Amino acid sequence: MTNTVATSQTGPGRADLTPIVAELRDALATLHGLLQQLTELAGRKLDAMRQADTGDLQSCAAMEHRLLGDVSAKRKQREAILARLAQSLHWPEAVTAPLGEIADRLPEPFSSSIRAKNRALREVADTLQQKNRLAAVVARNLHAHVRSIFAELAKANQECVLYGPSGQHEQTSTDAWVDAVG
Repeated sequence: MTNTVATSQTGPGRADLTPIVAELRDALATLHGLLQQLTELAGRKLDAMRQADTGDLQSCAAMEHRLLGDVSAKRKQREAILARLAQSLHWPEAVTAPLGEIADRLPEPFSSSIRAKNRALREVADTLQQKNRLAAVVARNLHAHVRSIFAELAKANQECVLYGPSGQHEQTSTDAWVDAVG
């Protein structure tokens, strides 16, 4: 059931909501841009992984750290805006309510514009999540591959069979270079 805010004497009017909703739309648009940058960066990170470009991976990590800090700051700003909107709507639960539910309580055209921003934000967040999952799988597989190479190198010394002067197997204890480094 939709509970749209009335623009009567007792409830907040459209003019009361205009600046807060405009601020919320701007914050959502900025968040969308930041998530879009993170999505592009995730693609670049995958390319760097494919090419084993450690310099680009380090650059991606630094940019990702900065962008995540910006996202965190913008999310806090969005929460403050939602708190003010909750006050204007006389609906304290709006602070923790999903954005779609908040949009349902707003009059038009605010409701439609917030829903559209929310939908776009979800789409880019889903794309980012898919790319990050793929990067995690690639990193895990790469790590497992490197570990298996080192395991094979360490095992190679143990499998070495030596024959003595009489033609019988001799066991020698030699240390491999992998054992030395670890």
